[in-house]
Amino acid sequence: VSFWIKPGVAPARVTLIVMSLLILSTQHAKSQAALPPVSYLKAIDAFISTCTIFVFMALMEYCLVNIIFRHTKDC
Repeated sequence: VSFWIKPGVAPARVTLIVMSLLILSTQHAKSQAALPPVSYLKAIDAFISTCTIFVFMALMEYCLVNIIFRHTKDC
């Protein structure tokens, strides 16, 4: 969703990404508390880890867009 927000609107983009990371963290903690501990990787762990990687990559994408946006503004 943050890809649809204009690059110049930093607070909205960063807030959306940070909230997504916090929600994923909460969901992971709740799923760990609800399931018995096991020594192997569960499907929910792999799914939440993959989602977290995608959200983190969206944050990195925004950083890159912000750098390019500022560079083109200065020229």
